[in-house]
Amino acid sequence: MGRYTRHEEVPAYETRIDRIEAVRYNRVRLALKRLGPDLRLPLEGMGQFEMILQDDAWVCVDRNLSDLPILAWSHFRRPDALHEPVPCQLRYYHVYGSAIRAKALERMDQELEARLHPERRPEFPTP
Repeated sequence: MGRYTRHEEVPAYETRIDRIEAVRYNRVRLALKRLGPDLRLPLEGMGQFEMILQDDAWVCVDRNLSDLPILAWSHFRRPDALHEPVPCQLRYYHVYGSAIRAKALERMDQELEARLHPERRPEFPTP
């Protein structure tokens, strides 16, 4: 996957200041180091939405609309301590972006945990 830049090209509907919990931010940083500099994650149970993770931005996109951004977290200000929340900019590209924000982050966390720790996935017996 090449570098995703549409979140920088498409006008945002609204821009806010946000904070990412330290555990979540550190999990993404670890995943980018271990799994590759550009990750694309399906968001389980969210249909056509996917999360694109890069060093400088996390973008929730609509795969069915040519990866049109729905939400984008960027301009991360890394704190001095690993346990502190990370201030960032949150851009909304869709009026319903705030409705999916929490669920998108939760699904991203679940997918990253599964990829970082595949040994923790439950194994189901094959018939």
